[in-house]
Amino acid sequence: MRASKTKISQAAQGGAQSDGRKLSVSVLPEEGEQLEAFWPRSPRQTAARPLARRLDTLEGKTVVQLWDYLFRGDEVFACLEDGLRDRFPGVRFISWREFGSIQGSDEKAILASLPRRFRELGVDAVICGMGC
Repeated sequence: MRASKTKISQAAQGGAQSDGRKLSVSVLPEEGEQLEAFWPRSPRQTAARPLARRLDTLEGKTVVQLWDYLFRGDEVFACLEDGLRDRFPGVRFISWREFGSIQGSDEKAILASLPRRFRELGVDAVICGMGC
């Protein structure tokens, strides 16, 4: 079984072909065997949108933290704050505690309210995390 996994892994790295929904991988390339699998996701439902313009600096800016209460965001945000304050002493943070979890049964309403809240708070940038 170990040899098969290795060959599948090697084939996946170099011999995979996809038409968007179906993936064909040469399992044993020397024998011409193929493994076909269907991608579990549906086709993309929305078009990609351009990213917002990046800020030139965080100095003097207000950065809000949004978290879904998954993983260890409380620890990660503390580390990010420390590191960013070292580089940009004038940066101001609005903690994730101000917003609560952005995930759950009312997440659609929470997310819809964010632009208004950001304007009220004078937010320049957002760090949103953590769950994958």
